[in-house]
Amino acid sequence: MLIMFNSSTVQYFIVTLIIFCSTQTLAEEADCQSLSEAHCLTSSQCTLNYISENTYSCDMAKNTCEQGFTQWTLFPTDTLIENNSAKSHSAPINYEQMKSCEIKAGCKYSNAEGYCEPGFNCSVTGGKPAMCEME
Repeated sequence: MLIMFNSSTVQYFIVTLIIFCSTQTLAEEADCQSLSEAHCLTSSQCTLNYISENTYSCDMAKNTCEQGFTQWTLFPTDTLIENNSAKSHSAPINYEQMKSCEIKAGCKYSNAEGYCEPGFNCSVTGGKPAMCEME
């Protein structure tokens, strides 16, 4: 059985699909922007982006590196923690978090630098959170 569509039906379908997809993206973006800093860090669909010192924006993950990556640095055991004194304001490295990023092709892990997660007292604040970025 052959189903025929006229061009106006196809155009209507395409326009409807475009509007639906755009609306879905705007809704997801708005969802990210409504999250607190702590909730943004734990979201696998949103990314906390550094704007300037102590200024951040929670945005929808924009690429395969950011998608599925959780920025909240949890340390399940002491063996996962290493301080890199070669970097100023360096944070401990969570190797499980690093692995969850770098296992993806074309992605590199960028450790938190001068960033203090909500609920912690830190000597340095206002910097960049951990990121999973395109190489």
